[in-house]
Amino acid sequence: MKGLARIKYVGELALSGVSPEQIAERLGLKLSTIQTYVCEARALGMPAPPRFSRPYKQRWPQNIGPEARAALKPQAKARGMTIGQLAVALVEAVARDGLIQAVLDDGEKDA
Repeated sequence: MKGLARIKYVGELALSGVSPEQIAERLGLKLSTIQTYVCEARALGMPAPPRFSRPYKQRWPQNIGPEARAALKPQAKARGMTIGQLAVALVEAVARDGLIQAVLDDGEKDA
C-alpha cells in the first residue's frame, strides 16, 4: 500500500480510535510519519480525526530491552497486539494468578 491509499488507511485507523503509536508499530513507520499522514488525510478531505485523542498512556513497556522485545514481537503479532499490549497482558496475568514468585524465581518470598 502506497501513496494516497496509505494516507487514507492511516486516517481511517486513527478515526477508529487506534493510537498513533499502535498505527506506527503496526505499519513499521515512525510516529512522526503517522502524524503527517493524518494531517495530510485531513487536508485532502479524507476520513481522519480532528486530532488524536490521548487516553491514559502506559509508557513503561517502551523500556523493554531489545532482546525481550524481539522475543515478544512474534507472540504479540500472533495475538494481534502490540508489544506493549502483550507486556501489559502478561504482567496482569502474572499478578492476577499469583505467579510472581514462580516467574521470577529470585528467592524472595511473596508479600
